[in-house]
Amino acid sequence: MMFAALVGAADRKARPREIKTQAVITLRVVEASSASATANDAADLVPQELKGLLRYTRYHLLDTAVLRGAESEEMRLAVAGDLRVEVEYSLRGTPQQPVLEYAVQIHRQRDEKTPGELLMDTRVSGQNGETIVLGASRMNLKESAKALIVLLTGKLLP
Repeated sequence: MMFAALVGAADRKARPREIKTQAVITLRVVEASSASATANDAADLVPQELKGLLRYTRYHLLDTAVLRGAESEEMRLAVAGDLRVEVEYSLRGTPQQPVLEYAVQIHRQRDEKTPGELLMDTRVSGQNGETIVLGASRMNLKESAKALIVLLTGKLLP
């Protein structure tokens, strides 16, 4: 019995483990609005070309999150109080020119008992280190029109 256990342990050491690629993903969550009382501290983060297309005049940074995870691993976190983010990435392309393909979902969680409102559900691809702009617009008659802008940057670790 003891011999079999030792052989099994040696066999496990001899087999190479699959090493998954790791990445650091940065999410900057910005609220766009035209309300004059809203802070404008994230105006420099939003690309000028995008500002020209949008009707919003104020950009407020709600939260910044930095995640580290492996390829095909679902990463979850709470940002900006009531937002729940799920991010997963996979690799395409070549080792010299890797392309990260992201799956991103964002929900607004009002309370723990009810399912959250889906604000964003998208798949997008980008080069290693490239910042991608994602957005969702919601009109709410009780408050001014607002949009959610997410700046996503993924960087592969060596």
